[in-house]
Parts: sequence; structure tokens; C-alpha cells
Amino acid sequence: MSPLLRLPRELRDQVYLTALYDADGLLYEQEKDGTTKLCRRSTHRSSRRRILASLRRVFLHRAFSRSRSHRSEINQLKYVCKQLYKETKGLALSQNRIVLEHSRSVNAMERCIPLFHRWSSLRQVAIRCSSMTFESDHGKAMLMAILNYCKENVDVSVRVHIPYWPQADPNFVPRGLSYLFALRNEFAYIKRLAQTTSVSYLLDAEYEQVRMNVQVPLNLRWVPREERFNESLFERDIRRHPWLSSSSAQGAIEGLKKLAEGWFVDGL
Repeated sequence: MSPLLRLPRELRDQVYLTALYDADGLLYEQEKDGTTKLCRRSTHRSSRRRILASLRRVFLHRAFSRSRSHRSEINQLKYVCKQLYKETKGLALSQNRIVLEHSRSVNAMERCIPLFHRWSSLRQVAIRCSSMTFESDHGKAMLMAILNYCKENVDVSVRVHIPYWPQADPNFVPRGLSYLFALRNEFAYIKRLAQTTSVSYLLDAEYEQVRMNVQVPLNLRWVPREERFNESLFERDIRRHPWLSSSSAQGAIEGLKKLAEGWFVDGL
């Protein structure tokens, strides 16, 4: 018997969770034949990769190389034996954020709710759709369906990347404040800035494309197009808008950088 299978189940579960978790989330992919798989998105080597490498040496190598089609799938353990298949089935799905990306053959937003119904253990989804889908009537209808699903299932978390809110946009911060108002009815930041700076109007017409006429549940979050905060781009944005770096603006929004960082972590 393998040394791994001699461990208590609690320890084996810890090994599985470490091996099958990825902080960057897992990409949902569908093959031409209709089969689906969850793949890693990160390219860096980590302790999880080292654990998998060790497991390859412990188990028969052929169990991990039966087919080239399995190599990009995160859960290679389920191909080792029936016991590992049973013990690891669904773990990658329940422990990771599943990323749905728009492509010519896949509508990311349209995939969301069917996946929740198909995979009952699915809890976190990130949707990266195109601006065309986001703005179309069909896209808005799908977005409303996701919103209603989140209202009814509070244990589910959905992140929607706003395709026309990139951090490279020189109006990234003002637009974020506008979206905060449009989506959460949070007007305090804009009001304080208008009172303490020369800027009296910050709202951009584009916010109407994402403004919801219903209350948005807190488990439906809105994030920038990129996934990570870029400090250099933020500082450049501030320089392009001197009023944001003024003492009056800093007083109106204490910790403006922290606020912008939070848009990437927690969303709006």
C-alpha cells in the first residue's frame, strides 16, 4: 500500500487540499467533444506542485500519464486508483474560485448559473466576459438571473469583472467612485470630494451600463478588468488628476490607495 494511503484520512485530506488549491483560481474549460475540466491558471511552481511531483514518484508513473489530455487538468490524483478518485472527487471544485472566461465558443456569463445547478459544491465563480456581452440585452438578462440567484443563495460568491474598467484607464479612480455610487448607492466619497475640491461632478455616462435598478446582494461583487492592483499605474493615475493628490482630496478620502486596492480584493 502507498505511504499516502497509510496516513489517517484527516492527514490525507490536508494533502489533497494543498495539492488541489490554487490562489489564482481554476479555469473552466470545455473540450470540442463537450467534456469539461478545471485547469490551473498560474505558472509559478509552488508547494502544491512539489507535493504532486512527490506523489508521482510514490505511485506508478503510468497512472499519471495515461493520456496527454489529462496533463492540464488540476486533479491528477483521481486517475491513480478508485480510492483516490473517491476521496478527491469534487475537492478542486469546492475549494477554488472557478474562472469563466469569454471566448468565441463560450459565453462566460451564460455558463454561470447552469454550472451552479450542475455542480452543487461550487461556491465561488469569477466571470470575465466581453464588453459586447456585458452591454447586450441578452447579457443584461443573464446578469439579472445571476443577481437573483445570488439573492437566493447567500453561500455563493460571484465576481464580475467589468470589462471597461481597466486600471490603465486614466479615469480609473473616478470611474470606480462612479461605479460605487451606481451599484451600491454609495455617494459619500463623491460628495466629500465635491465639497472639498474644485471638482463638482464626477459621474461618467458609462456607469449607466452597469447600474442596477434593484438592490445588488453583497455576494455579487464587481471588480476591475484586471485581477491585481498595480501600484505604479495607480500613482500615474493620481498624477494625471492632481486634485486626487491634493491635501483636500486626501482629507476627503483618507486612504485612497487602500480604497483602490480593495476594489481588486473585495470588489464593489
